[in-house]
Amino acid sequence: MAKSYVTSLSENVKRSIQHKLKNGEWAAAAPLGYWNDFDSVKNKRTVIIDKERAFIVRKMFEDYATGTVSVQEVARRSHQWGLTNKKSGKLVAKSQVHNLLQNPFYAGFMRVNGNLYPHHYERIVPLELFERCKAVLLGHNKKPFSYGGKGFLFRGMLYCADCDCAFSTEIKKEKYRYLRPTKSQGKCECATMREEVILEQVQDAFKTIRFPENLLAQIKGDLKKGVESEQEHQFNSIAQICKD
Repeated sequence: MAKSYVTSLSENVKRSIQHKLKNGEWAAAAPLGYWNDFDSVKNKRTVIIDKERAFIVRKMFEDYATGTVSVQEVARRSHQWGLTNKKSGKLVAKSQVHNLLQNPFYAGFMRVNGNLYPHHYERIVPLELFERCKAVLLGHNKKPFSYGGKGFLFRGMLYCADCDCAFSTEIKKEKYRYLRPTKSQGKCECATMREEVILEQVQDAFKTIRFPENLLAQIKGDLKKGVESEQEHQFNSIAQICKD
């Protein structure tokens, strides 16, 4: 009887959790950047944005998506920005940052037992930005971190049209930059090129691009929101320091 009771109880809990997931509801502790809260109108638990941390979390995604910094560097920057754990108040560890950058909750999805469920809470990062970080984590734009401080323009961006091998940048005589093929797929007809030559071709391509007025207005609005969000974060941080 005891075993039957425990089994029945377990099945009820599983059904309850599955029901919440299908309704886009999170049934556990909210990740960093969010708070667990109670909606008195709907009389149920909910998840809301943690305004003090959400802006920093987004900055972490934006920085890592560039493919020029390591997880360790993102963790170091988060320490400078003052990101701490909600309960302990301690600085986040490198392992936490690594898990954070892989958590789809920030982009609108809950991962449970390897399955993804869309949630109805406010997103901290757009899905496109999350996917870019995912690509970097998988190594698509990842480079050895010893070169992280070198400002190579086309890092992880150029591939051979014939053999699909990547191009890497090297410096000659401490001032000339060349992009050479890695030839990781075997021999091919790839040629070494000056960075300036490629840059001129890219600039010529950009000159042919024209944006619709409505898209420009949307970009302007998004930039304005980003500035306002950063200003709000700075104001809250100053207010918190004065309070302490």
